[in-house]
Amino acid sequence: MYVLPTHLLNPDDVTVRVDRRTVSGGVALSGSEDAIETDGGGRVVVTYGNMAGDTPALERLLNAWDSYLAGGAVACLVPLVTLRTAPRLWIGGKPKPAPDFAGNDPIFPTAVGYRVRTIEAETVGDAALRATTLTIRMVRGSPVLGGEWFSIGERAHRVERVLSRDGLDYECRINPPLRVAVTDGAAVEFEWPVVKATLAIGGSLIPTLTYGLYGDVGATFVEAP
Repeated sequence: MYVLPTHLLNPDDVTVRVDRRTVSGGVALSGSEDAIETDGGGRVVVTYGNMAGDTPALERLLNAWDSYLAGGAVACLVPLVTLRTAPRLWIGGKPKPAPDFAGNDPIFPTAVGYRVRTIEAETVGDAALRATTLTIRMVRGSPVLGGEWFSIGERAHRVERVLSRDGLDYECRINPPLRVAVTDGAAVEFEWPVVKATLAIGGSLIPTLTYGLYGDVGATFVEAP
């Protein structure tokens, strides 16, 4: 599946959140209202703001991806851009341009990463669909503290809190719950996590250009089934 080339679009604003996690259980005569959380844990939503279309190359890139995403009908992998809070040793590293990966198309890449990998992690043991706890082994990186986003395959999750630690193994409560069952040794991506998502219905990647020369655009992506 193609990865949205966020490293080229370079949005100024990025918001990653979990949406629609609760429904109302009704309002009592006293005025209190119960909130019921769905067992699926809601959907991951990624919003990019101020993606510039200031050059012909960027304008073509936005046009191509707007066409490909088909108004929300086609899914892609959307980077969360959450390295700031990842369990990472604080050294340099920039997004690796898509052409640096063998067989990658510069406009529609299938792999994106950092030039210097400082985090390697994997699951410990099997975990079932909709599990809310997961044990993560930090092969390389800094300690898991809670609040970090990560992805396993095409699905994104975040660490709610660390329940226990045994050496390099961290038992974590995660949210949203696992979208798919995972097996022992599955790769956990903290550096460049992604989520399978579609463009929000009614959204567009076409910027409004001022004098036909410069402009920017924002877009929201919603986790896909």
